[in-house]
Amino acid sequence: MVPPPRARPGVKGPVLRVQPLEKTKVISAVTLLAGLVGACGKDPPPPPPAAEVAVSAAPCPNGRSDDPPRAELVKAHRLFRGQQYAEARALLDRLLEQKPHSATALAARGDATLFDDSLGYADAARRARDYYDRATNLVAQGCGVSRRTEYYLHMGDAFAALRLAPTDGGAFDRAELDRADAALRRAEERWPQSAEVLYNQARVQCARGDVDPCLERFSSALEAAGSLERPRFLRTHRSTEDWIVRSETQSEFGALREDPRYRAVIEEARARLKTRPDAGPAGPGASPRRRGPERGLRLRPDSRPPAQTAPQ
Repeated sequence: MVPPPRARPGVKGPVLRVQPLEKTKVISAVTLLAGLVGACGKDPPPPPPAAEVAVSAAPCPNGRSDDPPRAELVKAHRLFRGQQYAEARALLDRLLEQKPHSATALAARGDATLFDDSLGYADAARRARDYYDRATNLVAQGCGVSRRTEYYLHMGDAFAALRLAPTDGGAFDRAELDRADAALRRAEERWPQSAEVLYNQARVQCARGDVDPCLERFSSALEAAGSLERPRFLRTHRSTEDWIVRSETQSEFGALREDPRYRAVIEEARARLKTRPDAGPAGPGASPRRRGPERGLRLRPDSRPPAQTAPQ
């Protein structure tokens, strides 16, 4: 039998004895209580951020145009050369559905539009420009193309601008001339000996009313045409006489033809041809001379007579 608690002097009633808690139990209780208080006072710390996966935004990560199989592009180019422009566009559209980042196919699609007379002279240029712009943007983002595609991408952009430059009042749209000039300058940086580039630069200068630089570029074009230094991938290498004949009806060259220096430049170019060891007939009525056979796959150039190259 447990004896009843004894009363202390001066204290009424019994006194209960409390057994002291062990030290470790007290510490655990305090720690748990502190944790609960802290959890109620603030949110737990966020987890460490997940490692971000680097994703390349470049349309052509390998640095080259993402092209369809070469055999398919060859088919499209052959249709183009055969003047089957609608069929070429249809094939290229199918290829672009599979390879939307093909700057090569986009440039070819622009050509298949630009040279199709059935689409209208100016309307074809507007439609083609969309494809040239898309191809140019891809190249700027790192989708490299062949030298030949690069060259004709610049030239196609320039040709489209030159078509759209004439206005109803007989003047020329300065913005379109500036665009053509910029495209031709890019081509000149890479191919300074291209008579095609120099000749079309002369067109731009004359359309601006700058006869002196127009004459200088025209003279350089005739000199380059008689030279062996030229891009080897040209669709067609026009002879000196070819460019002379075209200049006689080119709409932009009206002021140039009125300048007496125009005929002097032509006679000088013809005289240079006569002094060459392989010189053939030159002058009015002479058959156009093209150096060497066309090799490999080339797209057909604008075959319309010079008078139709730009509206009169």
